[in-house]
Amino acid sequence: MVRAVASLVTLRGDDAKACVGGELQGLYPNVFPSWTFEPMLAGYSDARFGGNARLATAWTNSQSIVDPLERLVSSTWSKFSMGAYVHHYEKHGLVRADFERDFATLEQVLSDYRKMT
Repeated sequence: MVRAVASLVTLRGDDAKACVGGELQGLYPNVFPSWTFEPMLAGYSDARFGGNARLATAWTNSQSIVDPLERLVSSTWSKFSMGAYVHHYEKHGLVRADFERDFATLEQVLSDYRKMT
Protein backbone atom coordinates (compact mmCIF):
# COMPACT_ATOMS: atom_id res chain seq x y z
CA MET A 1 0.00 0.00 0.00
CA VAL A 2 1.22 3.48 -0.88
CA ARG A 3 1.55 5.70 2.16
CA ALA A 4 1.03 9.48 2.05
CA VAL A 5 2.27 12.26 4.30
CA ALA A 6 -0.54 14.63 3.36
CA SER A 7 -3.22 15.30 0.78
CA LEU A 8 -5.03 18.39 -0.36
CA VAL A 9 -8.33 18.21 -2.20
CA THR A 10 -9.64 21.33 -3.93
CA LEU A 11 -13.21 21.48 -5.15
CA ARG A 12 -14.55 24.15 -7.50
CA GLY A 13 -17.92 24.94 -8.94
CA ASP A 14 -21.56 24.39 -8.09
CA ASP A 15 -22.17 23.12 -4.54
CA ALA A 16 -18.45 22.67 -3.82
CA LYS A 17 -18.89 23.79 -0.22
CA ALA A 18 -21.43 21.02 0.42
CA CYS A 19 -18.80 18.37 -0.41
CA VAL A 20 -16.15 19.63 2.02
CA GLY A 21 -16.36 18.20 5.50
CA GLY A 22 -16.13 15.02 7.49
CA GLU A 23 -16.74 12.77 4.50
CA LEU A 24 -13.30 13.58 3.11
CA GLN A 25 -11.45 13.36 6.41
CA GLY A 26 -12.09 9.64 6.92
CA LEU A 27 -11.90 8.57 3.29
CA TYR A 28 -8.58 6.69 3.45
CA PRO A 29 -7.53 6.41 7.10
CA ASN A 30 -4.90 3.67 6.50
CA VAL A 31 -3.02 5.69 3.90
CA PHE A 32 -1.61 8.20 6.38
CA PRO A 33 0.99 7.42 9.08
CA SER A 34 -0.18 7.82 12.66
CA TRP A 35 2.29 10.67 13.25
CA THR A 36 0.70 12.87 10.56
CA PHE A 37 -0.90 15.86 12.26
CA GLU A 38 -3.53 16.86 9.69
CA PRO A 39 -3.26 14.45 6.76
CA MET A 40 -6.25 15.51 4.66
CA LEU A 41 -7.03 19.13 3.93
CA ALA A 42 -9.86 20.28 1.70
CA GLY A 43 -10.68 23.62 0.18
CA TYR A 44 -13.41 24.90 -2.05
CA SER A 45 -14.52 27.75 -4.27
CA ASP A 46 -17.91 28.29 -5.85
CA ALA A 47 -16.18 29.72 -8.92
CA ARG A 48 -16.22 27.47 -11.95
CA PHE A 49 -12.95 26.58 -13.61
CA GLY A 50 -12.41 26.08 -17.32
CA GLY A 51 -16.13 26.12 -18.06
CA ASN A 52 -16.75 23.05 -15.91
CA ALA A 53 -19.76 22.97 -13.58
CA ARG A 54 -17.66 21.04 -11.05
CA LEU A 55 -13.97 20.21 -10.74
CA ALA A 56 -11.99 18.27 -8.15
CA THR A 57 -8.20 18.18 -7.86
CA ALA A 58 -6.20 16.02 -5.46
CA TRP A 59 -2.60 16.78 -4.48
CA THR A 60 -0.76 14.12 -2.52
CA ASN A 61 2.71 13.89 -1.03
CA SER A 62 3.15 10.13 -1.09
CA GLN A 63 5.45 7.21 -1.76
CA SER A 64 4.28 7.09 -5.38
CA ILE A 65 7.24 9.36 -6.20
CA VAL A 66 9.80 6.69 -5.27
CA ASP A 67 9.96 4.75 -8.55
CA PRO A 68 10.13 7.77 -10.88
CA LEU A 69 12.65 9.48 -8.60
CA GLU A 70 14.82 6.35 -8.47
CA ARG A 71 14.87 6.22 -12.29
CA LEU A 72 15.71 9.93 -12.48
CA VAL A 73 18.55 9.67 -9.95
CA SER A 74 19.95 6.57 -11.67
CA SER A 75 19.88 8.21 -15.08
CA THR A 76 21.39 11.50 -13.93
CA TRP A 77 24.07 9.76 -11.85
CA SER A 78 25.06 7.74 -14.90
CA LYS A 79 25.35 10.90 -17.00
CA PHE A 80 27.18 12.75 -14.23
CA SER A 81 29.70 9.95 -13.73
CA MET A 82 30.49 10.08 -17.47
CA GLY A 83 30.93 13.86 -17.24
CA ALA A 84 27.95 14.70 -19.44
CA TYR A 85 26.94 18.37 -19.25
CA VAL A 86 29.11 18.99 -16.16
CA HIS A 87 31.37 21.44 -18.00
CA HIS A 88 28.39 23.73 -18.60
CA TYR A 89 27.81 24.02 -14.86
CA GLU A 90 31.51 24.35 -14.03
CA LYS A 91 31.63 27.46 -16.25
CA HIS A 92 29.22 29.06 -13.81
CA GLY A 93 31.05 28.12 -10.62
CA LEU A 94 29.62 24.74 -9.66
CA VAL A 95 32.05 21.95 -8.86
CA ARG A 96 31.68 18.17 -8.77
CA ALA A 97 31.34 18.24 -4.99
CA ASP A 98 28.14 20.30 -5.38
CA PHE A 99 26.61 17.56 -7.51
CA GLU A 100 27.80 14.80 -5.18
CA ARG A 101 26.24 16.57 -2.19
CA ASP A 102 22.96 16.97 -4.05
CA PHE A 103 22.93 13.32 -5.09
CA ALA A 104 23.44 12.36 -1.45
CA THR A 105 20.47 14.56 -0.51
CA LEU A 106 18.29 12.88 -3.14
CA GLU A 107 19.32 9.45 -1.85
CA GLN A 108 18.30 10.50 1.66
CA VAL A 109 14.93 11.74 0.40
CA LEU A 110 14.39 8.39 -1.34
CA SER A 111 15.34 6.53 1.81
CA ASP A 112 12.91 8.59 3.89
CA TYR A 113 10.04 7.92 1.48
CA ARG A 114 10.81 4.17 1.38
CA LYS A 115 10.73 3.99 5.21
CA MET A 116 7.48 5.92 5.57
CA THR A 117 5.11 3.91 7.76
